[in-house]
Amino acid sequence: MSLIKARLQRGDRITDEVSGEVYTLYSFQQFVEKNFSSYIASQVFKETSKPEKIYFSLKPCEEGYSLVAADSDSNKTYAWISSLSKRFSLVEMIATGIVYVKDTRTNTYQPFISGKGKYCKYDKEKGILVEI
Repeated sequence: MSLIKARLQRGDRITDEVSGEVYTLYSFQQFVEKNFSSYIASQVFKETSKPEKIYFSLKPCEEGYSLVAADSDSNKTYAWISSLSKRFSLVEMIATGIVYVKDTRTNTYQPFISGKGKYCKYDKEKGILVEI
């Protein structure tokens, strides 16, 4: 029955050989609820709900950073600084100010480490990376 439901959802035309009825998703659900147990009907037409996702922002505090529930999922984590190449960009984590290298092909971030092995921040006034 789940297969029939899936075929109806994709738009297939399914006709009941006995009654001649051409099913819609709604009429098929009515048929299942009428002719099968409530358990079977609930398994075929169960609600598939996704758990609600909660997003957080980083806010500086005395001990480090606090996770604060965000108003929406559109809060930016990184701010673009510059493109190094077609594949790599420099970005700044907004909450910390630390500069990262973003690999646009794999969508991954690695901290930008200076030649002296130190993390860097971006000085917007001077337009340079400063070791910290």
